[in-house]
Formats: sequence, C-alpha cells, structure tokens
Amino acid sequence: MSKGIIIAGFATVGKTYLSKKYKNILDLESSKYKYDYTGYKNIDYEKLKGTLGRKENKEWPYNYYKAIEEEQKNYDIIFVQLNLQHLNYFDRNNIEYYIVYPSLDSWEWVKQRSIERGNNKRWLNRLENVFEEYYIESKKSKCKELFIVNEKTSLEDILKEKKFI
Repeated sequence: MSKGIIIAGFATVGKTYLSKKYKNILDLESSKYKYDYTGYKNIDYEKLKGTLGRKENKEWPYNYYKAIEEEQKNYDIIFVQLNLQHLNYFDRNNIEYYIVYPSLDSWEWVKQRSIERGNNKRWLNRLENVFEEYYIESKKSKCKELFIVNEKTSLEDILKEKKFI
C-alpha cells in the first residue's frame, strides 16, 4: 500500500460517513488528541464539541500530526480536521494534502447536518463564524486541490471521480 492521502475536511462534508462505509478510509477525529479524556467512557465526540471546560492535552497538536503520519501507513485516505493551524503545519513541512469544503452558498445545509448529528449551539455558532474565513484561507493554502461539496455533489462522488475510491 502506498502512503495514505490526507484530506482536510470542513465539518459536515461526509468524512465520518465515508470512513464507516469504506474500510480503507479513516476519519481521524481530532478531539481524541486535543483533549484529555482520562476517566471518560463511551464518548460521543460530536456532542462534546463546543463544550466548555475540557482539559487540553499538553501534547496537542503534535500528537495529532504524529497520529496522521502513523495512520498513513494503514489507510488509503485519512480525513483530518480542517483547521488553519494544521494547514500551516502541512504547508511548512511540505506535506501533501487536499481540502474538502462546502460551497459558500450551502450554510443552511451545513447547519442542518450539524444539528442532525447532535452538535451543540455553541459549536454551531463557532462554525458559522469561521465558515467564510476558513474557505478564504483554504484557497490560500498549498493544498494539492480544493474539492467543493454541497447538497448535489457529495464527497464520495468527488473521490470516485478522482479515482481515490
């Protein structure tokens, strides 16, 4: 197997769905690395997003980058959190990656998908506040390609078209 492809994806674009559907795809949830969940059991990371008071892991974000690198050996595609800090790290270290983003006219679709998966209002407000900014910054990044999804074009459609799956 060749080195796994890194795809940084904005929330709600279908990362988790595809990782459940395809054995060669991993959605590397960042919360597991960003926060210290010692003592927690049966964590629903989606519902915890935006929750105040979580203790940050002192090894963040480098523990996440190490996990990404390790998982590239095990999966063909690794979906990672689209975070400007991560994009800067990839760019500085010449790490090849792609970005998947919702079309800018699809905020209501993104909002509805967030609600359906159980994200709280605080997290949703933060997501709305960065919706356009992250798109603009993504366009400035050194990503290999920026994929746009919406209600009519899914991430799965794009990955099939690109022959990634």
